[in-house]
Formats: sequence, C-alpha cells, structure tokens
Amino acid sequence: MKKLMTKILLLVTVLGTMLGTALPAQAATSDNAINASAALAVDLNTGKILYNQNAKQVLPIASMTKILTLYLVREAIADKKISFSDEVTITKNISKLSKDPNLSNVPVTTGEKYTVKELYESGWIYSSNAAAMALADKVAGSQDKFVDLMLKQLKKWGITNAQIVNVSGLNNSDLPANMRVAGTDNKAENKMSAEDLAVVASHVLKEFPETLEITKTVKKTFAKGRKDEFVMTSFNRMLPGQPDALADLKVDGLKTGTTTAAGESFVGTIKQNGFRIVNVVMHANGAEGDLGKRFKATGTLMRKVYNEWSPQTAIKKGDTSLTKAIKLKYGKESSVKLEAANNVVVWNHNDQVGKTSISLKAKTKDANSAKKGEAFGEIKVASDGLGYLPGSTGDVNLVAVKTVDQKNLFERLIQGIGEFFSNLF
Repeated sequence: MKKLMTKILLLVTVLGTMLGTALPAQAATSDNAINASAALAVDLNTGKILYNQNAKQVLPIASMTKILTLYLVREAIADKKISFSDEVTITKNISKLSKDPNLSNVPVTTGEKYTVKELYESGWIYSSNAAAMALADKVAGSQDKFVDLMLKQLKKWGITNAQIVNVSGLNNSDLPANMRVAGTDNKAENKMSAEDLAVVASHVLKEFPETLEITKTVKKTFAKGRKDEFVMTSFNRMLPGQPDALADLKVDGLKTGTTTAAGESFVGTIKQNGFRIVNVVMHANGAEGDLGKRFKATGTLMRKVYNEWSPQTAIKKGDTSLTKAIKLKYGKESSVKLEAANNVVVWNHNDQVGKTSISLKAKTKDANSAKKGEAFGEIKVASDGLGYLPGSTGDVNLVAVKTVDQKNLFERLIQGIGEFFSNLF
C-alpha cells in the first residue's frame, strides 16, 4: 500500500493535466439577493449547495411540514404496512377540522371512507391538514406516535435541531386542545432550517420521484362523484398556467407553507440545463397582500442558480486510469485495478477563475484480497464556502473492479516458503 500511496500523492500534482481542462473554482459565499428571511438552493443529484442565505437558522415551516409527513406515509406504503387502496374512516374531530374555513382542507365527513391515495394526493395538492392527520392516524395509530416517527426519521438524517409538535404544520393554537400532541405548548409551531427542509425534500425526490406526478398537478377532483366532491387547485402558483408561472422556469413541485409565524414560504423544484435543483424560500418579504412574493423570490433564486452555475464531469464512473492496479499480497491474482465508483462532478461558477482542487487519497490498510466495489481509496473534491448538504459529498471512492479471492491456507504456506528461500539468495 505504501507504493500505492506514493503514486496517488504524485497523481495529485498532475491531475489537472490529466483532466485536460481548467476547472473554475467555486464561489465561496452568497450575496443575500433573495428577499426572504432564509433561502437555499441545492443540486438534487449531488447535494451541492449552490446558494445559501441564512440556511441554518431554525424558523417556522408551516405546511412544508407535510413534505416529511407525506414522505413517511409513502414509506409505509413502500414497506407494505399500508397501501394506496386502503380506506381511512374519518373521525368526528377530523371532520370538524376539515370544515374550518380558516384552514386549508378538503371537506371530509364523519364515518365516510376515503382511500389513502385520495388523502395523500390532497395533502400535496391542496395542503389538506385534515387529510395529513387522518393519514398519520392510519400509519401510526395516533398523532403522538406519528410525531415520534417524524422525529426519529429526522434524527436518522442527522437533523437534531428541529421542533415538531404536530403532523400538519399548523400552529397548535389552530388545533382543538384534544387534537394536540401531549406535552406540546398550545402556541407551539413546527420549526426547521432551510437546510433541513432541503434534506427532507431531497429524500422525497430521490426515493419517491413519482411524487412529481402529483406535485405538478394544477387541478384535481377529490372524492369525485361523492357527496364530498371538491375541486382542488394547487397552492403552487408557479405551475404552468398558474398566476405566478414563469415562461422560462418549468416548475413541477413541491410544497408551500403559510402561517403568521412562517410567513409565506415555499420549497420548489425544477429541472433545467440537465440538472434538478431544490430551492427553499422561508418567510418571503413584501407587501402583505402580495400572494406571489414567495414565488417571485423563488424565481429570482432559480434564475440565479441556472445563470451562474454549471456542472462538469471531471472524472467518469468506471475510470481506471487514475492509479495503477493495487497489489494483493495473498490474492489468487497478484493485483486488481481500481475504478471511480461514480462520476466526479465539479460545479463551476461563472464569475470565478482558477482551478478546483481534486485529490486522491489511499486508505491505509493491508490488501490480501479484494471484493468487487470494495473501496481502497478516495477521490476528494475540495470544499468551498458553500459545500454540500449534510449527508452528501462530492467525494467518490476508488473501488476494486472485480473480486479477487484470497489463496487458501496451503497456497499461502507454499507462497511463504518460496518467499523465505528467495530472500536467502
């Protein structure tokens, strides 16, 4: 391994030449250009942060909570704990909540049954609070237990500073006392950072990409042909044909959020120029009656990202030219080639000059054999001031291209005897 480490360290000095192009350095800061309390833009595929404005501050999130709630519902479906075709019977409390004209809801009736799919879609399209609560009861048995699931899931993703007090995102004061989670304050509200929301949204889009088929829907009829039939129009006013749609930005998701504390907020997503970005705008500033201010801020952010950034594949997945084959002391073959496990993507900012630093580093371990895909080194992309979402990185492993088994005990003994006598002469 010492020889391999030496070769890799030498390779660092010539990597720019090998790549055949100068790679512009990444911008280190953002410029507070978004008219909101916080804003963030990330590349969905790599998790690379492309804009950061106060993205770590924990703020009220309102109905953007439902991104997490509906993720857990979809996960329960994927795990076959429930199905889209299952029916949910509406309780008196949830029915009464659904008729509150001050809250976003589809109307549901006590004792009536609605499919999980109907309620799930209404959560995304019309931000139905009652539907979210009914689904939470279906999955976990109670609001309290579902909130526990939400907190556990966030912890799995490394999010530990969030405050989750209910499944809908309403301020607790909007919920009847008997529908609040035990031990939560009567004026408490869910809170997360823009960075946290981007992590949650990224998991939804990566694990359940079909969600976009729902979130890009402008209109759909809930409970069609039944007494609670209701035409839902998406609160996402950036969708095509909606009041804040922009001709150059084909937005197809994801979720709005509005309370007095959260202001008007939005997690949006769009795919252009070959890559999809996730954008978070929290508490957009502007006139009180301007229903489009969060979407204007989002449009500014999206244009800024697509005008200023472009990805470049610096090293392709499967590239075996980066280092010589690694020697295997007791392998049935004497060596095995290493390849890049994935593409190494460098993000280029249009107002920077210089080269992005890419380096290779070997892991310090003895190699007697190798498994296909086993990591023996790492390709590292230097972090800039923006970096990556927690849990993401631009680094890529150098892995064995195939499995090479270790020699059996007898073969190793014969090899050892041969090495002993060869060292005598």
